[in-house]
Amino acid sequence: MKMWILAICLFFQINLDAQKNDTLYFYSNHDYKIEAKDTAECFTKQFKTGDRWVRYKYRIKDIGMYMCDIDENSDSTFTKLNGMHIGYQLGVLYDSGYYKNGVRDGIWHFYYPGTRQPGMIAHFKEDKPMSFQCFSEDGSPKKENCYYEREADYPDGLSAWLDYIGRNVGRVLSRNQKALRVDSQGKIIDVGVRKSSGYETLDQYALEIITKSKNWIPAVQYGRLVKAYRIQPVSFQIVDYR
Repeated sequence: MKMWILAICLFFQINLDAQKNDTLYFYSNHDYKIEAKDTAECFTKQFKTGDRWVRYKYRIKDIGMYMCDIDENSDSTFTKLNGMHIGYQLGVLYDSGYYKNGVRDGIWHFYYPGTRQPGMIAHFKEDKPMSFQCFSEDGSPKKENCYYEREADYPDGLSAWLDYIGRNVGRVLSRNQKALRVDSQGKIIDVGVRKSSGYETLDQYALEIITKSKNWIPAVQYGRLVKAYRIQPVSFQIVDYR
C-alpha cells in the first residue's frame, strides 16, 4: 500500500515539473525583445497547451497594466505566427483572425471600440484583403461608405485646404510645421508646433488658423471611423518696411 501511494506522488510531481518548463514569463519592449523590469513596456506570459503555444502580452507602462495581444503558434519561438490572434488597444478588443507563415490569412474581424460587434469582416490571402463587408454598430450590413482604409480629408479636398492655409497665412519666407490630429468625428484636436518658424507670434497665429478650420471628413480603417494624424507645413511672408 505504501509503494502505491509513493508511485502516485512521484507521477504527480513529474507532471508539475513539466508544466513549469512549458510556461515562460518575461519583460520586454513592444516587439518582445527582453528588457529589465524597470524599463520594459510589456509583460508576457507564454505557455503550452496540447501541441500549441499561446502567448499573452500585457502593456505595463504609462497607465497601468492592460491586455495587448493574444497569439497562438505551433512552436515556442513565435518567429512566424501560425494560428489565432486576438488584438487589443488600451485593453479594448480591436481585431481577431488567423496568421499563416507570419501574415494574415483567412477571415478577420475588426471590432467597434468596447464591443464585440465588428465594423468589418475581411477575407485575407497572404496579407492582402480579397473581400470585405462593413457593418453598422447595431450589426446591420453597410452598403454605403464602406472603406477598407481612407485618409482624413478636408471637405472640398486637399487643394481647398491648401487654399485656406494660403489665404489666411501668406507665402514662403519663414516656415514652420504644425502637427494636428483629426478625431473620429472630423474635429481638429491636439494642434501643436513640430518645428517653429522662429517667431512665437507667427507660431501662435498659425495654430489659431488651423484650429478654426471647418471639420474634416474623418479617416476610416477597417470600416470604422478612427483618429488621424497630419503634419502641415505653414509658410509666412515676412516684409521689412524699414
